[in-house]
Amino acid sequence: MTHVEPVDIVAMDDARERRTNMALNANEWLSTAAQATFGTDTEVISSSVKAVGDKQRVSAETNRGSIAGWWPESTSNPRRPKTMSAFHLGVDLAR
Repeated sequence: MTHVEPVDIVAMDDARERRTNMALNANEWLSTAAQATFGTDTEVISSSVKAVGDKQRVSAETNRGSIAGWWPESTSNPRRPKTMSAFHLGVDLAR
């Protein structure tokens, strides 16, 4: 006997679109954070987004160093909007 599992394609597409938008927003934020950290002449060379639970770890290599952060940052204060936390790695401002 063959068993057929029902699939909600619309829900799957919606979830895929949410993940894609989240990754795009995270990359956009990281590019802005890199420029704020290293200067407006900073260019992102490569970036990656990795899902970790309900957050995404975003990292980028720039012409001025590496930067990484979590998207979105959770907050224990319900009045404080969600923000991003970033940290930079291997900063070489002489580059």
